[in-house]
Amino acid sequence: MAISKTQRSYLASVKNWKVRNMIQGYLRACHAYQEMRRTRLRSRRAPSFEVLKEISETLFQIKEDHHLIFRRREEAATKGSRHKLVPGYADTAFIDHVGLLFHKVMVARELRYILAHYAHNKENWEAHFQALHANLQRIDEIFDEGLGLVMEFVRSHSDNAQVLDFLIENQKLVAKCANLDRRHVMRELITKVELPQAYFMVAQYYFESGWFDRAAKAARKCLQEDAKHAAARALLQQAHARMQAGNGGAADPVTAAVGAEATISS
Repeated sequence: MAISKTQRSYLASVKNWKVRNMIQGYLRACHAYQEMRRTRLRSRRAPSFEVLKEISETLFQIKEDHHLIFRRREEAATKGSRHKLVPGYADTAFIDHVGLLFHKVMVARELRYILAHYAHNKENWEAHFQALHANLQRIDEIFDEGLGLVMEFVRSHSDNAQVLDFLIENQKLVAKCANLDRRHVMRELITKVELPQAYFMVAQYYFESGWFDRAAKAARKCLQEDAKHAAARALLQQAHARMQAGNGGAADPVTAAVGAEATISS
């Protein structure tokens, strides 16, 4: 019983970061794959083994993080997994998609290795190149088919401050991988809290982490969405005070700009 309670406490302490890392890892794997395909597709050049290796390792880490937090289907009734969280539909659909991608990328990685080390004649090379090409086309399809599943996974965790921080700081990457207009990323993917509250949660997270300039910036974004958000205005003032204290009481350009925007919002 004590071990299970300790395990639950550990999972509670790392869940938000693990979920953020899963989303971050997936989008970076997606971007790396897109870039690899874009640069190699027009020529008959085989993709880089190292890039495929990096993508497969990233997907494997996502699988490991997911299985650390959430129960697998086959673990549902086992005593050793009772401390884990019961996954929702979006959690399960996401990891099924990632698992399929991982194994397909592993096949591509091994075919690429064969091309480099064992395809010593033209016929052998051509046969393995065509197999690799067909596998990559299937990976293209899996990425496309899984896009909606990944976005639902993000939405299902859009009340997680670490996930919100990632979305705010990486809107260009998210937009590119999700086929979204960059200006609409936040509104499309944040569904569990209102947008002003999302910015406020991130501002709180930054403030508690000691990143007062970033806290002020996020608080300003909150006030742009909701000028009457009293908690954001109070946090903005606290962030100002901390930044001024850090600069010996002198207002720096960032603080001055923050103050000006806060006055306008008033």
